[in-house]
Amino acid sequence: MKKTFAKFSIYVFVLIGIHYFAAMRAGSYFDPFYLRFTTGQHASMVVGTSRAAQGILPEVLNRELGGEYTTIANFGFTIVNSPYGEVYLNAMRQKLDTTKQPKKNIFIVSVDPWSITTKNNPTDDVALYREQNLFLDKMKTIGEVGKPNFEYLSKGYAESWGKILYRPITNKRRMCLHEDGWLEVNVPMNESAVQKRQTAKVENYTNLLIHYALSNNRLHELGQTIDFLKQHGEVVLVRLPISSEIYDIEKQLMPDFDEKMCLLSQKYTVPYWSFIDKLSEYTYTDGNHLYKDSGRKISKEIAQMIRYNITSSCRQPNSFIGD
Repeated sequence: MKKTFAKFSIYVFVLIGIHYFAAMRAGSYFDPFYLRFTTGQHASMVVGTSRAAQGILPEVLNRELGGEYTTIANFGFTIVNSPYGEVYLNAMRQKLDTTKQPKKNIFIVSVDPWSITTKNNPTDDVALYREQNLFLDKMKTIGEVGKPNFEYLSKGYAESWGKILYRPITNKRRMCLHEDGWLEVNVPMNESAVQKRQTAKVENYTNLLIHYALSNNRLHELGQTIDFLKQHGEVVLVRLPISSEIYDIEKQLMPDFDEKMCLLSQKYTVPYWSFIDKLSEYTYTDGNHLYKDSGRKISKEIAQMIRYNITSSCRQPNSFIGD
């Protein structure tokens, strides 16, 4: 009996040791979300979907803003995990550092039509929202500091922990999640490779049109998000550019999206900057996400717009960019 117990204890100890070793290996290259749950709270943030996660670089913002604001971190995820709603807003509440700061705080709220939609939910039932029961909904240690974050690894990482050990090797050339939350994506950018990815993305988003629709609840929650963040600093709304093909799909999904954002801008007295009239000035990995060089370019532009208090893209009450 004692020998059996001893063997079992050794087995448990070894098993725990292997898992701990794997958890300590988790870092920039194995997962596109993990490091956002190990860096503690932040007083200034970028929020939004994967367009923001890949397209807005805190490093550039912090450099261009010259230390006038508290250090900015990227807290954007995907259209599945972080559409605007109660789940994402609660995650922001956990992540936000609300202690008094010697500098100003800034919040860059990246918006797009998909971020205020429901999927296969004609009654707009909050209980059926796609982010329900996913990791942002489940986690209670979003604002904690340090590695490993076992809660995320158990609730947010769906694959075998053994993959943590070799994923950095296979992912290193393709993806890097920086400590500041920016997701750097490295893919071939020759014309044929880009066209192939864009064709697939256009097909995918075209198919999504029959499943997704405007959510008035989400639109309200976006307003609640703006209102909450305004209590802690400056807020700007940004619509990042996309390829003209993806934009055509979004006009089918929500032709008055810019008008809705302008109304929010006016209601909450925050600027709304749409880059939709400058689509050809940027490069995209797949038509939907900015390539990192264009991400650096637009991040610099956003920082300059913040510094010089550029007014909204909303020119007149009934005339909006993108019409």
